[in-house]
Amino acid sequence: FYRQRALVPFRDDLWQVVGIIGRNVGHASSAKYKNPPRTAVYDKSVNLYQPLPVPTDRSGQVVVVEGTLDAMAIAVAAIRAGKAAAFCPVTQSGRELSDVQVRRVMDMHPGRLVLGFDGDDAGRESAARYSLAFAQAGKPVSVTSLTRGHDPASWLADRGDRGLYAWSAVARTSRAIRSVDSPRGRTT
Repeated sequence: FYRQRALVPFRDDLWQVVGIIGRNVGHASSAKYKNPPRTAVYDKSVNLYQPLPVPTDRSGQVVVVEGTLDAMAIAVAAIRAGKAAAFCPVTQSGRELSDVQVRRVMDMHPGRLVLGFDGDDAGRESAARYSLAFAQAGKPVSVTSLTRGHDPASWLADRGDRGLYAWSAVARTSRAIRSVDSPRGRTT
């Protein structure tokens, strides 16, 4: 089932392993990700991949991304930059959040939520749809729109830990959406 895949443990709210996500590192014709099968303790429409705990500080932020490696990349950059307590990247391992996951994300932290989907058309469409859904539900939200061809993992690989500004600068603004220009691209 997980042949030629990097394996990432998927944990529940008590940090107990409830499944394994497999990221394809083999032949390109195989699916990019294999999620754990549905069990009594894992359900893709309920569980969220979350490599760092929810920030206890009000200035911390939850960052919703598309992929497991994107969430992991933000977590690693935050740890290296000494900002692990400020970021909580989460994903359901895809662009579509269930109603249960939307509610869980909203309830995680009182501060502004940051959507950091991929810089392609599908990611931008999801960001627009979910920013509207969260805003209509009364949750302050910011959207980081990465340069075309980038996802959070490639953005951070290209810019290093300083690339975290794409999420932290946006989250601390008082407006729902703010543009941040960088020498190599623009985030909104």
